[in-house]
Amino acid sequence: MKRFLLIFAFLAASSAAHAQFSSVSTNLAGWAVGNLNVALDFSIDKRNTIDVPLSGNPFAFGNTRWQHLALQPGWRHWLVERYVGNFVSPYLIYANYEFGRHRSYYKGNAYGIGCSWGYSKLLTTRWNFLVELGVGILYTPYDEKLFSKYIGEFDDEYTYHHRRVLLLPTKINISFSYLF
Repeated sequence: MKRFLLIFAFLAASSAAHAQFSSVSTNLAGWAVGNLNVALDFSIDKRNTIDVPLSGNPFAFGNTRWQHLALQPGWRHWLVERYVGNFVSPYLIYANYEFGRHRSYYKGNAYGIGCSWGYSKLLTTRWNFLVELGVGILYTPYDEKLFSKYIGEFDDEYTYHHRRVLLLPTKINISFSYLF
């Protein structure tokens, strides 16, 4: 038992001696529009981290839908030190979505790449405030469908099949992070 306590104390002391290597955060801008979200950030070295944000919205309200599941993994290069100051971040984008209202809705996937700039302010030794803005190029094949109550006897369920390439703002992140 003493050996176990000694090993545990050694591991705890060695992990406390290093700087923060990970963070978990949530995007307040995402919560403001009703999206459930979480992001994990893993350190590679003193100036580089890997960010893995996941957001989703499983809710539908009658003929109004804003359902999606989005993943935007990216690499953050910090200009000063990880979790402090400015950073630039190229990232990948994948989203599965279904949104619309009134008579029709859109269902499809989005694939793309983007780049963002951000700034992180260290509030305490464990808490961080982060702002990030990004733009990306998306390729999105999707179907435009009618809601079932608007499909007539001779109508097809699918109205149109689309494919588009879009240049859009793809990241608006205002978040608090917990560093560990």
